[in-house]
Amino acid sequence: MPGKYEGDNEARDEALHRLCQDGWANQSDGDVQAPTGFFYVVTNTARDLPELQDVLGNTWSDALLDDTGTNTLIGAFLVTEDSQGFVHVTRYPDQYPDRTGEDRALVAFQAKQRAYTEWSAAE
Repeated sequence: MPGKYEGDNEARDEALHRLCQDGWANQSDGDVQAPTGFFYVVTNTARDLPELQDVLGNTWSDALLDDTGTNTLIGAFLVTEDSQGFVHVTRYPDQYPDRTGEDRALVAFQAKQRAYTEWSAAE
């Protein structure tokens, strides 16, 4: 049975969702009742890790490390919550030479923002 966090890294997804709810996200928009859900864009760097650990407190764990020991909270993400409370996280890696992960996450956020604006105007 699937849980609230639908991705392949439940610990990361739960931590990112909590950070977003605590105001850590760069931007947020939407409505859980909308087809887009409520969505956040969030970017973290290695420099953010001490503050992230303070914010997460006792939910910080080794589960947030990948196979190489890198913290999975580092990167650019789009976090979406739907009307059923399910949370989906998409990570945008820096693997393309023409656009950073942060740029790609922002483009995805803006596309969701446009779809949400169109939906809310029709309501």
